[in-house]
Amino acid sequence: MELVNVHTAAGELDAELVKSLLDSEGIPAMISAESYGRLLGGLWGSSAFDQVKVLVRPEDAERARAILADIRIEVDMPEE
Repeated sequence: MELVNVHTAAGELDAELVKSLLDSEGIPAMISAESYGRLLGGLWGSSAFDQVKVLVRPEDAERARAILADIRIEVDMPEE
């Protein structure tokens, strides 16, 4: 089955947090990491060039994106 990317994380910790959030909402998620730092011989450290994707089933993608959008709005909005 083809999975859908709903979030590209800055690193593995961010991806794990998003995966955990989606799992807690009943959306099974998995992580796929592409490490460019290792391909470059680790000159800059692997995390600097990692792309860590959080993937879900196509039927869960819309709901997962909505959940993540709500979280971003709450985090980005300044408190009054």
